[in-house]
Amino acid sequence: KTELGITSNRFSFIYLTNAGVSVADREASLELIKLDISRTFPSLYIFQKGGPYHDVLHSILGAYTCYRPDVGYMLKYFATFEVFFEENLSKLFLHFKSYSLTPDIYLIDWIFTLYSKSLPLDLACRVWDVFCRDGEEFLFRTGLGILRLYEDILLQMDFIHIAQFLTKLPEDITSEKLFSCIAAIQMQNSTKKWTQVFASMMKDIKEGDKNNSPALKS
Repeated sequence: KTELGITSNRFSFIYLTNAGVSVADREASLELIKLDISRTFPSLYIFQKGGPYHDVLHSILGAYTCYRPDVGYMLKYFATFEVFFEENLSKLFLHFKSYSLTPDIYLIDWIFTLYSKSLPLDLACRVWDVFCRDGEEFLFRTGLGILRLYEDILLQMDFIHIAQFLTKLPEDITSEKLFSCIAAIQMQNSTKKWTQVFASMMKDIKEGDKNNSPALKS
């Protein structure tokens, strides 16, 4: 039995059954899991396909998304992030949209490592400090701050160059410049704050799942 209260029998049950989540949503989550696993310590080759822990990690993450469908696998966070992306940086948002450049291309790497991979350690530590105080919202606000900091440069790039740039940010990024851009980001859409927008999206998704339920169609 784990700290989550999951026994081996419950693990198997959760992994095999998940009535509360739509098939499309579950499949999307599993595709993201495959992508994430391929990026996990690639130099060690222990989680990649064919590695000793690939199947175990895939099963654990797959089961957890079923156990906590309200958390999902970042999909709802991405949708909420895009709301505030468009609100704060509309020109850059449209530029990204024109190339079908979605947040998962750069945001997963930033968020999952708490910016330890993309920012200098001293700067990442400052982000961690505020994250511990303000919660997960600040992680996404930091992402928008980075986009604001490099907006003029990114507007001149195409898909490939944007993806490469955001995957490996300039090493000369300074704390003062970044936090100035973060402070300029407004985490409020019309009259709704981050938590309200996220909760609203979760509600819409759950209602959509209920409407698509086979029980309602029969």
